[in-house]
Amino acid sequence: MQADFLFELGTEELPTDSVKQLAKAICKDLCNNFNKLNVRYNNASSFSTPRRLAVKIEGLECFTPKTSTLHWGPTKSIAFDSSNLPTKAGEAFAKKFNIDTKSLYDFLKTDGDKEKLFYEGISEQIDITTLFQKLIQSTLSELPMPKKMRWGANRDYFVRPVKWAVLIFNNQVCEINLFGLKTTNVTKGHRFHSDKELIIKSPDSYESQLLSNNVIANFDKRQDEIVRQIKELETKSGLRAEIDENLLTEVTALCEWPVAIIGNFKEEYLTVPPEALISSMQEHQKFFHLIDTNGNLTSSFITISNIKSKDANVVKTGNERVVNSRLADAAFFYNKDISQSLASRRNKLKEVVFQEKLGSLFDKTERLKTLARYLCEYTGADIDSAVKASELCKVDLVTDMVNEFPSLQGVMGGYYAKHDKESDSVSNSIAEHYLPSFSGDKLPRSNIAITISLADKLDTVFGIFSTGAKPSGSKDPFGLRRSSLAILRLLIERKIDLDLKEIIDFYQTHVADKKLKAKETPSTIIAYILDRIEGWFKDQGIRTEIFLSVKSMSLSNPLDIDARVKAVNAFAQNKNAVQLAQLFKRVSNILEKNSSLSLPNSVDTKILSDKHEIRLSESLTALEIENKKLLNDRKYIEVLNNLLVLKEQIDRFFDNVMVDSKDIDLKINRLTLLKKLKTLFSSTADLTFLAGEKG
Repeated sequence: MQADFLFELGTEELPTDSVKQLAKAICKDLCNNFNKLNVRYNNASSFSTPRRLAVKIEGLECFTPKTSTLHWGPTKSIAFDSSNLPTKAGEAFAKKFNIDTKSLYDFLKTDGDKEKLFYEGISEQIDITTLFQKLIQSTLSELPMPKKMRWGANRDYFVRPVKWAVLIFNNQVCEINLFGLKTTNVTKGHRFHSDKELIIKSPDSYESQLLSNNVIANFDKRQDEIVRQIKELETKSGLRAEIDENLLTEVTALCEWPVAIIGNFKEEYLTVPPEALISSMQEHQKFFHLIDTNGNLTSSFITISNIKSKDANVVKTGNERVVNSRLADAAFFYNKDISQSLASRRNKLKEVVFQEKLGSLFDKTERLKTLARYLCEYTGADIDSAVKASELCKVDLVTDMVNEFPSLQGVMGGYYAKHDKESDSVSNSIAEHYLPSFSGDKLPRSNIAITISLADKLDTVFGIFSTGAKPSGSKDPFGLRRSSLAILRLLIERKIDLDLKEIIDFYQTHVADKKLKAKETPSTIIAYILDRIEGWFKDQGIRTEIFLSVKSMSLSNPLDIDARVKAVNAFAQNKNAVQLAQLFKRVSNILEKNSSLSLPNSVDTKILSDKHEIRLSESLTALEIENKKLLNDRKYIEVLNNLLVLKEQIDRFFDNVMVDSKDIDLKINRLTLLKKLKTLFSSTADLTFLAGEKG
């Protein structure tokens, strides 16, 4: 028998970042608990609004299934004596499972090895409603809630005080105790439009009953409704809303009955950089800004109200009044900031600590200048512009606007630099030097911006490692993992041919504070940075063994590593690649077994006797010359494809030539030939990783 299940918690207003997350977690954990009991169901869905979290499970079985458990006892020789009468061990087993000792002999069965006593226990079906208390409490106690609270005399914790709880199964109320409350079938509608007790008739009617009481319970449907209303206002106004996904999620979590309203702020504020206005509207007011057909910010905005007012103009006017006040603050900060140049503020960076042992932000910019000069050789950036950008790139951190809106760091610096008549290259570099700031973020555009971004992130990683404050576990206060991935992306995607070992050597010699003893070796820092690249390749669909084949070569140039990995990945698609890799593994195994022998660097062609080893030697010599040039040009796929021509000759060599010859000189010469072959095969990557378990 199956029936529908509904569970709802009514709360005080939930944190916006918890609304959707908690409902999904409750649904997932409850379903997992039912799965563990082998209790089947047809479908499960979650509902969430600012003051309710709910789960509906359709077609949930009413009873747990019968289960059988096989209990093994002692072997026949231990359970029975020579007369086939139960021993004390046999009697103990019979007593444990209430078996008549006279029929104990019937409970013998082989376990696949020996004949033993056994007992098959059959569990009875359990009414699922008797398990709700335990299952739901277990689910709620394991929810991902960073901050929990208690209220009143209640001893239980939750993210917000719980006001009511609903539990219905098979269209009947199931009473359990949660947070000092008994579950019922009574919920509430919209706080303002329908704040009255609402009796839920059945799990199936839950969503429609709430909808009739001005609550769109389904998070995704409510979000779709917000987007629909925004699109409708776009059509009417001729403008376009730039919908930030995070803001959309937050706004959806703030309302139960969304109503989109368009408003306007004073056009005089459009003289303030648009990013500052947008940040103010999004962070403080949760407004969507509107742009014109040319992509320019307009003085219009869209707000999402949680109520349908009888007079929408009242709501519109109230929001306009508040946003104008906020934007007045932004305009004040901006005008105050531009009253002083960035250069005149630079000394204030001495008052801001970057890291205790690494000094102030001013000290950091001094290190960036030195690094930038060095990096310009690789990025092709103008040195004077890079140095100027290095000096000014952090100054906006001591401005009022960035103090109010930290997310505008860099962006405001770019605007202030333009106001100070700095060159476009310097201004744009200041604005972009934090890029990329997260996975998938865009990269800086100009060579100067790339240089400053790279210098900034290299200094952070190298500097923090030099103090011994490297990340541990999940703790990464300086974002070294994010900076490391950004370094790799900048070097690879912008094709900057920079060896990490060389830049670390330069940093430790010319940049690092000599008072700081290096806490980590360059190889440790390089390994930390390159650890980030494995996941990056996985995201591109490149198998782990392909990356490991290159990683094993202990390289430190990300651009070179990328070229090799992509070449090996392409090579691995060839149907003969695995067979060739298995041959290479065989070569490696033979050399490993003979590692005690001292082998010369070149083959003595005079003592080559078999035609197959002669041909292999000649082919190797010719291929070495051709591949040397290809390796210098990083044409790794051509290098690997050239190896395929040797497959047939290597096969014939092993079929016809005895490497382990009794003639020691002949044996050493043939091993030297294999040594040359291994060197040639290892020039791009360690291909044994492609051989799998074979070979």
